[in-house]
Amino acid sequence: MRTRCAICGIDWKCFSYCSMGGKFIVCLKCAIHLIHSVEDAKFHHQSHTQHPLVLIQNPTSFYCHACKVEDNIRDMSYKCTECQFWIHKTCADAPASFPFPFHDKHPLFLRFSLPKVYHKFDQYCRLCYETLNRLNWLYYCPKCRFFVHFQCARSNQMSR
Repeated sequence: MRTRCAICGIDWKCFSYCSMGGKFIVCLKCAIHLIHSVEDAKFHHQSHTQHPLVLIQNPTSFYCHACKVEDNIRDMSYKCTECQFWIHKTCADAPASFPFPFHDKHPLFLRFSLPKVYHKFDQYCRLCYETLNRLNWLYYCPKCRFFVHFQCARSNQMSR
């Protein structure tokens, strides 16, 4: 039985993959190429070192583990291949450090959780004055103990 590959268009006499109804057929060569393409698209982000992330190109509604926003933002995203971790692409691309207008002595550095050295006492965001959650992303100055929520820093940076 001859089958035509839906990707390369070549007629194949041998092995191929097909859908349940047999309407979509892919040759072995194209199937292997697709598997390698998916593997190449995997990405490791320093905020989630346990598992690789994969780029989701279609905008969708989800809870972002970086900015804590859950809505339908018109943005691509990265989703973990093994667990529920999911972040906006713009959050993943956030700068590791930048000069901050309210703290012009030193640049602020991105952290994916509050450093343990600061856990003994409550720490506050210098923009909104709310308590920092130990597990949330933040920007901080290690020299001055200046802390800003990730989302507050980004909102302020975008509004300038």
